[in-house]
Amino acid sequence: MPKTKEKNIFELKPYKKVAQPQREWMPIGAFFDLPPVFCQRQTNYRAPKIKKLLKERYFDSHLDVAVFEYPDGTRVKGNGNTRDVCWKDFKEDGLYEHIPSHVNATIYSVADNDEAKALYYTFDSDESVEKTADKITGVYRALGITFNNDKIAKGNVAKSLEYASATRPSNSVNSRNPDWFAIVGDFKDELVAFDAIGPKKIYDATLTCASLMMLKRHGTKNKLLLAGLKQLNEKVKGAQHPKLGTDGITKILEEWTTHTLFEDKQTSGVAFPKQLDFVLWCFEKWMNKENAIRFRKPSGKLNKGRGCRRDAYETFWV
Repeated sequence: MPKTKEKNIFELKPYKKVAQPQREWMPIGAFFDLPPVFCQRQTNYRAPKIKKLLKERYFDSHLDVAVFEYPDGTRVKGNGNTRDVCWKDFKEDGLYEHIPSHVNATIYSVADNDEAKALYYTFDSDESVEKTADKITGVYRALGITFNNDKIAKGNVAKSLEYASATRPSNSVNSRNPDWFAIVGDFKDELVAFDAIGPKKIYDATLTCASLMMLKRHGTKNKLLLAGLKQLNEKVKGAQHPKLGTDGITKILEEWTTHTLFEDKQTSGVAFPKQLDFVLWCFEKWMNKENAIRFRKPSGKLNKGRGCRRDAYETFWV
């Protein structure tokens, strides 16, 4: 009996139905008049680089911009904000040859700010990638906060904020894409208070993170804590005794000078928590007005034997 050839049957599923977005050949003046989306990152730090690119060579893709339209008809610039700043600067400098007469605007309908924010974060290009620091400065803008410290103002505090907020409601889920609106909002007051002390170079990622955590726990107006942060900022050491030890701030300064416990101050997932454990232990010694004598590594959360202690970082929010 001859073998029958089985037929392969594939179920064809329809593609997702989509509508063609509205496009407008928009005069540059009309584009200039639109405000930026509420969560737009700070553009002044990136403008010089983009200006150079716009001057070097013109591409038709430079005309592609996104405009978000709310239900009430309000429109904002969703993508192309940095180019907008550059073109306006060119206009002030009389460099009209670098300014297009029109832009190719794609109009996206958004229901509210949440949808606008989600849509905003989908835009990137080879020349303008939305990095973490950019997202953080966008949150600053949305929250209406500014900073004097260059490092904070540029959003270069992601590692500190990520670890400071870990296990809190603002960052309860370990994700590769943290909710920076929630995290920055959670530490808004602490960031402002920390910025007010004029943090100097000594405040690396570890000390910044620990400071934000302490400000959250003890309050942004705690005089003893603020005094300690300022002492650390000025690198002022207190009295030291070989047997009685020294205050917590001086203990931190000693380690950041000698590198006895941590040869390299790293921000890896292994090294960073260990450094934070030490710094937070020292900070709490300062707050309790106890001398920091011998630093013992944590022996686990459940071990309560003599000389043992809980990890100051891992159990900070417990």
